[in-house]
Amino acid sequence: MNALTCCGSEDDVGFVRTTTRRMLTVWKADPDRVYATGISNGADMAYKLAVELPGTLAAIAPVSGGFNGTDTQDTAYRPTSPVSVLTFIGKADPHDADFDTGLNDWRSRLSCKPVRTKKLPKAVTRQDARCADATDLLWAYFKAHPRKGT
Repeated sequence: MNALTCCGSEDDVGFVRTTTRRMLTVWKADPDRVYATGISNGADMAYKLAVELPGTLAAIAPVSGGFNGTDTQDTAYRPTSPVSVLTFIGKADPHDADFDTGLNDWRSRLSCKPVRTKKLPKAVTRQDARCADATDLLWAYFKAHPRKGT
C-alpha cells in the first residue's frame, strides 16, 4: 500500500475510489456512511484517502499511524471537504512524536479548535481482551458521524 510514508507504486487510492463507487452504485451503500480505518501504514492510508478522495469519506479512524510523509510537507495537502477523525496513538509507540506532529498539522490546516480537553491520571491501565475493543469504539464513532454536506 502506497500510503503517506511508504510502500509501493500501486494506485491504492484509485482502487479504493473504484471499489467505493461500486459499493454505492451496485450495492446501494449509504454514501453518507463511507469510512476508512487502518493500523500503521493502513492508518496513514486513511489520512491519504481523506485528502485524495474529497467528498467520499464521512470519517476516518487511524490506529498507530499518522499524517506524515512527503505529501504532507505541502501545506495545501489537506481535505477539501469535511472528514471527522478519531485517532488512536499509543504513547509507547516509537513514532508517537511524529504522529502528534502530523495530527497538529492536520488540525492547523483545517483550522480545528479544541472543543474540550480532559486530563487523565498519569497511571496507565492495561486491559487484555479477546475481542477488539477498539473495533467497537470505531463503529460507535463511525455510526455517529455521517458525512456532512459541503
